[in-house]
Amino acid sequence: MAKISKVWAREILDSRGVPTVETACMLDNGIVSVSAVPAGTSTGTHEALELRDADNPRYLGQGVLKAVENVNSVLGQAILGMDPTDQFGIDKRLIEIDGTENKSKYGANAILSISQGVAKAGAAALGQQLYAWIFALASKGGITKSVKMPIPLFNMINGGLHGAGNLDFQEFWCIPASNKTFTEGLQIGAEVYLSIGENLLGRDVFLGLDVAANSFYKGGEYVIKDRSSGMDDNQLLEYYKGLYDQYKLAILEDAYAEDGWDSWKKLYSEMGNLTVIMGDDLLVTNPKRVQKAIDEKACNGAVIKPNQIGTITETLDVVKMVRDAGWKVLVSHRSGESNDSFIADFAVGVAADYAKFGAPARGERVAKYNRLSAIEVELSRIK
Repeated sequence: MAKISKVWAREILDSRGVPTVETACMLDNGIVSVSAVPAGTSTGTHEALELRDADNPRYLGQGVLKAVENVNSVLGQAILGMDPTDQFGIDKRLIEIDGTENKSKYGANAILSISQGVAKAGAAALGQQLYAWIFALASKGGITKSVKMPIPLFNMINGGLHGAGNLDFQEFWCIPASNKTFTEGLQIGAEVYLSIGENLLGRDVFLGLDVAANSFYKGGEYVIKDRSSGMDDNQLLEYYKGLYDQYKLAILEDAYAEDGWDSWKKLYSEMGNLTVIMGDDLLVTNPKRVQKAIDEKACNGAVIKPNQIGTITETLDVVKMVRDAGWKVLVSHRSGESNDSFIADFAVGVAADYAKFGAPARGERVAKYNRLSAIEVELSRIK
């Protein structure tokens, strides 16, 4: 089996013009894989640390030269000579070298760039498609017995930290019905996106919200423009019930602040049988927080973002926990993305219920939707 012979990184720009880390992994048979990591604008407090050059004024302190150097001088050197198909062993070594709970020593962005690159190199070494190799890793961990095309969630309108300041809720989704193929769902999403501002089509489409309540939680109240005064937890719950009655929301993400556990539990107890109560900032792909949410019955769906935890192995472990709990799995991009389509293969490989890659526009998003289209064609031919 091929061995890892060289690892190197560089600083590139993401879709927002903000630096991120791109890492290449070379094998001794000449194969080279390249992977770039995303970054979020709206981030949870409990996410693994994304290392930035805060003390350096270049890129307004957002540079990632430290993280790049950590790949080049420490992390990459530590996995030389290892088998690229030993994803679990390589990730374990990276975690041990960093030695911190939130990867603050060398940076989750540095660590994930290697972990993703190794996953791509492992697939290439075996002559497999990336989604098939991710599936092999997932099936080994007891996550799924087959690959699956996810239902795409299309973000049609931005608000909150992603918007222009006129909307408090962060994302307004169009969700194709589950009886549609991915190709049909992609067409529906694109047509709705192109029709916004004119009309919304009467089609097999459901609605969903990423509320991102952290962004408007102030002084113990939830303050939104639709209300003349702030709402307490119970008032906000009644507000959500009204939205559900009017729009039959299929998914409600981050409805309360990231540490408002009692509110999450009450929301789930009163609305969990109606809609998917999805945790993102609450869970941040962290096994301890996911386990707490399972134990306390705080939600029934999890947003999965590899860069929130820092390695592919740890991400797979969280997906396993979510699956075992009977929750829905939503694999998501971040607002700061590259054209790397790794997350699309990952969604198929772990048989995610949903994939959220933004609106069907802009290169870094379309790259992922087009990758899912290619996988769907391949899977249809294999059958």
